Amino acid sequence: MSSSQSRVRAADVASVSGKAPSCSSCRLVPKEGEHYLVCKRCKRAAYCSQACQQDDWESHSLPCSDVAYNTERVRTIRVASQSTTTADASPAESRLHLLEHFADAHKRIVQQILPVATHHREGCGTFDYSGEYVVIKLSYRDDCGGDPSRSYRVHSAEFRPQSVTCERYPHLRGRIEQWYGLKAGEYQARKCFLGFVHILWVTDGDDFMVWQALPDYEVSPLQASAMRQADGSDWLAPLRWAAENGFVYRHPRPGFPFPLMGYLKKKGVGWQWQPFSHAQLVAMGSDGVALL
Repeated sequence: MSSSQSRVRAADVASVSGKAPSCSSCRLVPKEGEHYLVCKRCKRAAYCSQACQQDDWESHSLPCSDVAYNTERVRTIRVASQSTTTADASPAESRLHLLEHFADAHKRIVQQILPVATHHREGCGTFDYSGEYVVIKLSYRDDCGGDPSRSYRVHSAEFRPQSVTCERYPHLRGRIEQWYGLKAGEYQARKCFLGFVHILWVTDGDDFMVWQALPDYEVSPLQASAMRQADGSDWLAPLRWAAENGFVYRHPRPGFPFPLMGYLKKKGVGWQWQPFSHAQLVAMGSDGVALL
């Protein structure tokens, strides 16, 4: 039995992320009452068949190993607190879930400011897409009210060599090369594509981490002009501002040319993105579109 096969089990599809997902490989939506295969290790991915699960394993194994790392961190925190009760363990699990949603909420603004980080590195040389990570350091905010977009404060960021990063997080060994092998063909045909910037969102205290790989492109004349006016010393400022205020950039619909600024609004047990109205943007002195 392959490693991918050993990591699936039959389960109620509704147990994955609290909702009925589509197949992580072919995107087929389950019929009512239908059971899908669920990744046994991370319980985040569902598959309509073992064939789909096996086809997706090479790609899924990357975030799956991150979930395994963070799950072990939760266990360590639980042991350190000398308690195995749900009441004591849930805060760490809650902080982890908020971190995952925080990183997803703010990845679009990071995508927008990446050119300042990768193209404006005075004294640091050219960014090495095949050998560097961008590590963003965070700390949990207990005054966030459960809002994922405001759940962490952004402190600093550093460019860290892959070798140093993998000493700290051994499960990341080969990650950059594996991701490039999986995705390069899809992106290389795109105009001005330069490479993937591998982001690590890491937290103080809990030592959780979330990995993202964001494509980077040659800068436009408008971006080049904006970067000439910036010194690059605090390229995190827009992210810090967005996280502090709970501002979230998203595309309002597929095919929309640029992300708009909005916020997360409580809806039921979850949070839903809501764009700011024109009047709200005017009051804030913002046009609500891309920063660069």
